[in-house]
Amino acid sequence: MEFNDPAPQARYVYRVGDGSNWSEWIQFRTASTDPGPFAFVYFGDAQNDLKSHWSRMVREAYRGAPEAAFLLHAGDLVDLANSDAQWGEWFDADGFIHRMTPCIAAPGNHEYAGELSRHWQVTFAFPEHGPDGLAQAVYFIDYQGARIIILNSNERLRDQADWLETVLAESKERWIIVSFHHPIYSSAQGRDNPELRDRWQPVFDRFGVDLVLQGHDHTYARTKMMFHEDLGTRAWSRSVGAGTVHVISVSGPKMYPVDKRPFMSRTAQGTQLYQIITIDGDQLHYEARTVTGGWHDAFTLRKRVGQSNQIVEQFPTSQ
Repeated sequence: MEFNDPAPQARYVYRVGDGSNWSEWIQFRTASTDPGPFAFVYFGDAQNDLKSHWSRMVREAYRGAPEAAFLLHAGDLVDLANSDAQWGEWFDADGFIHRMTPCIAAPGNHEYAGELSRHWQVTFAFPEHGPDGLAQAVYFIDYQGARIIILNSNERLRDQADWLETVLAESKERWIIVSFHHPIYSSAQGRDNPELRDRWQPVFDRFGVDLVLQGHDHTYARTKMMFHEDLGTRAWSRSVGAGTVHVISVSGPKMYPVDKRPFMSRTAQGTQLYQIITIDGDQLHYEARTVTGGWHDAFTLRKRVGQSNQIVEQFPTSQ
């Protein structure tokens, strides 16, 4: 059954059944067609031990942001792309939450087994306006003044750069947030992705992308405001007083060491984290919290007329 043309800012209830057997009634609220305050939760890799360990992470995130508009996953939702059991654990881990809170996701490398998981398109109903052959793996949504763009860092980077140029040029939204799996600024030196950086960061620069959300490195690393500078393979992009903030995070229990670098404002290793991002007019507020609800990192981006964003650091100085 399809649900078409819902009214904006309306509350709906639904249940699922076969005519004799029914689920509980579940309710949700649709978005406004106009800009307005909202929050969402961002997760890095869930991937492993989904029922035993990731379950408390997603439930803690729901407690921290019960009114979240959606949950955003930056890839590697599972470890084995076509494992029925692991996809079942992923759904079991968050129970009722996904039945009333939408999910948007970027595919990670673990969603690939030669090709994108057979579970992807039957599990999700993402927009199909991406490049040919990348349906539901590359797409965008506009939500109350923000354009949220999902890219697929596993393949066809050049094609996506061309598509991204068009999507950004057409956007009239106040905020631009992009998410994909492999980091442009890796948290470990041996995991660098120079082709990805050279293809996509200049596009982010030209159109003023505000925030990039990534996974893959199984650590936490948040950059300063980064702006691409073509200095060849020997150098990273430089951090300046303008540009895009990049984040890498991990929500599951699989961890790698972090390699802290000068362009990173905040890092962590061996720590499961979720992030609450709140947009209200000219302000974007970001918080990274631990699985026990502790506060690890925070900052606010402020839009300024005719100037670059202002970033206000708010992480605990004692840690």
